Amino acid sequence: MIRVAHVGDLHLTQGPRFADTCRALDFIAEDGRAAGVELWLVGGDLSGVHEVPHVATAQERDFLDRWFQRLASTAPVVLLLGNHDVAVDLQGYGRLESTYPITVVTQRLTVPVLANPLDPDEARIAAVHCIPYPSKTTLLTDPSGSIRAQNQDAGERLRHQLTRWAEAEISGPRILFGHLTVRGCLLSGDEILANKEVELTREDLDAFPADVQLFSHVHRHQQVGARAWYAGSPTAQTFGETDEKGYLLVDVEPGADPVVTRRLTPARRLVTVDARWVKAHGQWQWLADPEHDLAAVPAGAEVRLRVEIPEEAAAACPVDELRERFAAIAHDIVVDRKLVPKQRVRSEAIRTAHTNAERLTAWWESLGSQAPKPAERERLLDMLALLELEISGAEDPASS
Repeated sequence: MIRVAHVGDLHLTQGPRFADTCRALDFIAEDGRAAGVELWLVGGDLSGVHEVPHVATAQERDFLDRWFQRLASTAPVVLLLGNHDVAVDLQGYGRLESTYPITVVTQRLTVPVLANPLDPDEARIAAVHCIPYPSKTTLLTDPSGSIRAQNQDAGERLRHQLTRWAEAEISGPRILFGHLTVRGCLLSGDEILANKEVELTREDLDAFPADVQLFSHVHRHQQVGARAWYAGSPTAQTFGETDEKGYLLVDVEPGADPVVTRRLTPARRLVTVDARWVKAHGQWQWLADPEHDLAAVPAGAEVRLRVEIPEEAAAACPVDELRERFAAIAHDIVVDRKLVPKQRVRSEAIRTAHTNAERLTAWWESLGSQAPKPAERERLLDMLALLELEISGAEDPASS
């Protein structure tokens, strides 16, 4: 039996959530060491959230260098290329000085891993079949086909690779390890992934003779086959990710069912609270009880407060007061205001205006506190006048 730790989709990104992600990754390194991990599997997407791919900044790389060395002080590490990663960027981690080897995998291959290589009496070999993020450029036989045909072609090539691996004789534990999409899996927001990527199916996975199959790429922890799991991400990256975050400890033994234990990280929760300012019984008030929403927010969470306000009530709506209530327990809070236009009032004011400047001024008046400041209004009206002169072909009086 070999004890494996599986973590992926780190997305360590320089910015306001950097320290929170570092804290979660530090927890994983220490928790895995204490649990006696004998093999670390890191499933890619090391840094970056919105950039694909993303080259690590100096701050991101500095932490990751030390983190990989920390992992490799207790057990061998196998690192896969994810879709957010750059291959040459990852290679540097494989050159770090470490007690145990750090193997960086950027193409499909089988990595023989010797667990406990420092103790010859306890050393055991595991075969890790690695599938980095499956790029169509490396899989397609006919790149000129439709997107659907390309996906099918690439998927067949990937299944052919599984068939070849299945035919190989393996004496120790056999692990399938990938950064990919399994058809029908769920995102953290519970959306079904669209058919836009190279996919494997549950049938593909169940037919492959691995003792366990461990995947990254999807941030939601879930089981996707008889012996297949996504670890999920160690921290939330967007407000759509409302699920708990963590990593996996897996005991793997040839011919036996794997024992999978999920360990939750101290990840900061990202919470969305919706509030509507409405008029009821002649009084303006919040549609739902903010105190009820406040009680549901975990202490130290990052809160997105989405407030819907009729435009005629924008100036008097106590948004700042509501924000302060949540700020008392939240780590950070962002207010997202949505003004609901009063169409009949706005249309009448604009309809009766005689010039574009009057129409623009009437629209600003309907915005309440969201309207531009007087100096900005004057600047915009001057720009409008110049634009109208250019369109009409008239000469600017100020230039004569």
